[in-house]
Amino acid sequence: MNEPTRIPKYVKDKIRQAKQGDLYSSFTVSEYYYDGEVLERDIEQSELYLRNVSRIINNAKIRLRNISLYDYKKFSKLKFTSSEKNTTIIIGNNGSGKSTILESISKCLQFLSDNIRIQNNNNYKFQDSEINIHSISGQTIVRCILEIENDFSFSCSLTKNRENISRKVSSELEEFKALARMYQRSNELDNNTLSYPLLAYYPVERSVTLKRDDAVKYYERKKAKYSDKSEGLKNAFDGTSNFNDFFSWYKEIDDIINEFKANDSITKEEIEYLLSKTDNKEKIGSLISQLLEKKNNYNNNEDREFLIRQQKVIQESIKTFVSDIDQVKISRTPHLDMTVIKNGSEISIFNLSQGEKTLIALVSDIARRLVILNPSLENPLNGYGIVLIDEIDLHLHPKWQQTIVQKLENTFPNIQFILSTHSPLVLTTVTSEQIKIINELDYRFKLLSPTSNPFGKNASDALAIMETSESPLVHSEEILALIKKYESLVKRGQEDCRKTKEIKKTHRKHWIYI
Repeated sequence: MNEPTRIPKYVKDKIRQAKQGDLYSSFTVSEYYYDGEVLERDIEQSELYLRNVSRIINNAKIRLRNISLYDYKKFSKLKFTSSEKNTTIIIGNNGSGKSTILESISKCLQFLSDNIRIQNNNNYKFQDSEINIHSISGQTIVRCILEIENDFSFSCSLTKNRENISRKVSSELEEFKALARMYQRSNELDNNTLSYPLLAYYPVERSVTLKRDDAVKYYERKKAKYSDKSEGLKNAFDGTSNFNDFFSWYKEIDDIINEFKANDSITKEEIEYLLSKTDNKEKIGSLISQLLEKKNNYNNNEDREFLIRQQKVIQESIKTFVSDIDQVKISRTPHLDMTVIKNGSEISIFNLSQGEKTLIALVSDIARRLVILNPSLENPLNGYGIVLIDEIDLHLHPKWQQTIVQKLENTFPNIQFILSTHSPLVLTTVTSEQIKIINELDYRFKLLSPTSNPFGKNASDALAIMETSESPLVHSEEILALIKKYESLVKRGQEDCRKTKEIKKTHRKHWIYI
């Protein structure tokens, strides 16, 4: 008779912590039973602990708590702590490092996202040029802390060492890899119905011109898998390809819905054909019953309902942001295209203004990913995640700048947004606690919140928050006059006229808004 294997103290501690509800310990004990290395292999016990993990992380609130940078690009040392509210906005002069902070966060989020898609992925991108040129140690460190449901924290440190240094620092990846594994294993346990978090970064490059031919070629090359959850994570940190992904995915859904209609609905021609072939009333009744059964199958088809719901979610989210657009359609004649019904007229989405295209590309991509990542939610836009957007005001009409944050929060209520902006109009829609100003003194950097609250104030008050001693002083009345002139031109549809461009060109260095 074999004596029972003695359980090490550290394993007993993990079991005790797991029974007390600790997420990380619950998963660790589940893995112990699954692997059979430190505990006797027991799949039933493994699944028991894994169910506790799944219960916690399924559609769980996930947030970035903070990120610390050491010798990363221009920052010798900097700590960013997010607002307690859903949106945090980073501001500062051109070249102050707003994009650098967002890029550093994106590196950590991408590492987690890649590991959810591919188990035990140790790859992350760092270049020697990202190490601060004044670094004495010859290495850069980006340390990130995420929270799940405000109760459980996971940390990750990404490092890059110069080749010629003797004392190298290692990355700390295990907690993020474990969190990714939790999502993978729980999803397997729940038959692919678990909600994954949306992790995405939209850089300034997202504003590249959208072209119909490019989208069509992309679709022909890569037809989207509308039900593949990994599609919701792919290319989430490459803002230039997102609209093509959306076009391909939306077209695939539209094709399948049309196929359902063609196969399962009763047509006038089918009934006329039956009547012309026989006078036997009983036979006609039997055949019509079969057709009615096909119609009922169509009406009750769960896949069809799921896809139609996906389409509706996308259309409603776009309409929320661009109110004069009523419908998004796939047009197949005279050529493949995506069209919208705008003010009663059907036009190609590729013929909209740059601001409209930029906004639709952003919103549709966030919505598409949430739909894919949350297959079991009645409203997938209620899914959780972290989204980074550089220059949220990019190409946006002034009236949109004043509503963009509120609409993002209302449409995607469980997403944590970390944004940067040049626009004082955006700042008038948030509180001072949500604003982080990059402050530099003698090459030392801090992120500060303004002492005055810009929420609900006019643009000149918000602009005062953005000005620094390095900025040329411009009297607020002059600034307001410029704002009014610029708004007037844009409202008349003259955004690209000579006068508007002249205002932008002449006053850009004095007025960060233009």
